[in-house]
Amino acid sequence: MTKEHEVLLPTRAVLAVKESNKRAFNRRQLAIAFLAISAAFFVWIRPVVYPGQKTGTVMIGTAGFTGYHCDQVPALVPDSSRLNDSQLFSPEFAATAAKRLSQAVQIPTVSFDNMTDLAPTVPDASVHLPFLRFHTFLENAFPLVHKHLLRRVINKYSLLYSWKGTNHYAAPLILMAHIDVVPVLPETANLWTHDPFSGYIDHENGFLWGRGAGDTKATVLGTLEAVEALLKATNGKYLPNSDIYLAFGHDEEISGYQGAKSIADYLQHDLGLAGKVGLIVDEGPGFGEVNDVRLATVGTGEKG
Repeated sequence: MTKEHEVLLPTRAVLAVKESNKRAFNRRQLAIAFLAISAAFFVWIRPVVYPGQKTGTVMIGTAGFTGYHCDQVPALVPDSSRLNDSQLFSPEFAATAAKRLSQAVQIPTVSFDNMTDLAPTVPDASVHLPFLRFHTFLENAFPLVHKHLLRRVINKYSLLYSWKGTNHYAAPLILMAHIDVVPVLPETANLWTHDPFSGYIDHENGFLWGRGAGDTKATVLGTLEAVEALLKATNGKYLPNSDIYLAFGHDEEISGYQGAKSIADYLQHDLGLAGKVGLIVDEGPGFGEVNDVRLATVGTGEKG
C-alpha cells in the first residue's frame, strides 16, 4: 500500500462517518418537523368550547375527520349608544321603511330573457329607463348615504357604494343585492291578489305586495336603511372598522352578465380586491338546522 493510499483510506472513512451522521441528522430533522406539524394540526382542530355553547361536527378535507368541533362564535350585540332598538322598532321607523320599500317596488325594473346579451349601450333605451328612475329614487330616499358614501354607477345601471373604514388592514365587507325583478306575464296578472307593481301595503296583516318585495329590493332597501340610520344617529360621523362596499347589480335575474360581473371586474381590477375580501353577504338559501345547530348557509353560486 502506498503512502497515498495510507492517507486516502482514513479520509474516506471519516467522510463515510460524516455522511452517515448527516443522514441521521436529516432524519431527526424530518421527525421533529413531522411532530411539530402534527402538534400544530391537533391544536388547530381541537375544540375550544365556551360555557353553554353549542358546537357542531366539522368535516375536514376528504378524509372526513369526526370527533372535533367547530366553534360557534358568541352573538354580536350592536352598540346601543349609537343606535338603540327603540329607534329601529318604533312604529314611525317601520312605517317610513315600508313606505320607501313600497315606492321602490312601484318602479318596474324588469329584466327580460332577451336582455341577457344586450349590452346597455343606449342610456335612454326604454327598457332601461326604470333603472335610471330607481337611481334617482334612491338618491332622494337616502340623502345621507349619498352624501357620505362614494357612489359609482357600473355599466350604466348597476350601483357600487364605497364606505371607507378606519382600519386600513381590516378585510373589506361586501353587501350585495340586485335591483332588477322578473317579469309578470300578462296572462298571470289577474292571479295576483294585488297589482304586482302597486307596492300595496296590507297594514292589517303586515304584508307588502309586489315584485321585488322579497326578491330582492327588500335587501337593497334594508341595507341602505341601516346605513342611513347609523349616519343619522351620529350626525354623519359614523365610520365602520373595515371598508364596506354595497354592490347592487341590475340584471341578476338573467344571470348578472352585465351587472354583477362588471362590478366584480371593477372590484378586482380597478380596486385590486382580488383575494382580499373578508366576507360577502348576498341573497341565498338563508339559515338552517343541522344536528340541532343553527347555521348560516354558505352561498356559492349567487350572482347579485
